[in-house]
Amino acid sequence: MVAAAGQDRQLLVQHILVGLDKESELDGFAAIIAEGADFGEMAEANSTCPSGKKGGLIGWISPGKTEPQLEAKAFSLEVGDVAKCQTRRGHHLLTVVDERPLITINQMAPQQLQEILTADGAAEQHQFVDVREPFERDIASLPNFELYPLSTFNEWAPMVTQKLDVTKSTLVLCHHGVRSMQAANFLVSQGFEDVSNITGGIDRYTLECDKTVPQY
Repeated sequence: MVAAAGQDRQLLVQHILVGLDKESELDGFAAIIAEGADFGEMAEANSTCPSGKKGGLIGWISPGKTEPQLEAKAFSLEVGDVAKCQTRRGHHLLTVVDERPLITINQMAPQQLQEILTADGAAEQHQFVDVREPFERDIASLPNFELYPLSTFNEWAPMVTQKLDVTKSTLVLCHHGVRSMQAANFLVSQGFEDVSNITGGIDRYTLECDKTVPQY
């Protein structure tokens, strides 16, 4: 199946990045991979991108969410193909590992969140991610939410698929809904299948649902 054309799919992409003056190296890597070498091992050994530590895995990319040249090349490939492209970062050897229907982020109103929080079994059916800072949580918090501060993204992001279940409904909260939307986009790129951003954040929740939650 060609992973191209429509705006209704996402691609799981691996790449090897080299400098702008080292394009010729990619031809050698591609030849070795064609002979049976593992793409991930080649990325780990040769890529200058931090993703090399993860076998060159970029994650799930969506239309309009990554560098245009890389996106255009990736969406022109079939799953399993290997090809080169150039971006401002350098030259890439990339492959499409898998594809899936486009996952969109749900925009959840505070009233919907309140219904979930007051229902039986909420913690079993959903996982709750709060990307605010510890001092914000100390001022105002909601039950079940675990803290993943966006300011410490580099610490928890590499392990997020180990800490959270990618198949489970994931609700993301911040103060006004901006940081949580950033985090929600990241979670989708990491393969999470059902992600909801709490629109207006805990501030709107306080105003519309529960005025006992302090406003700040």
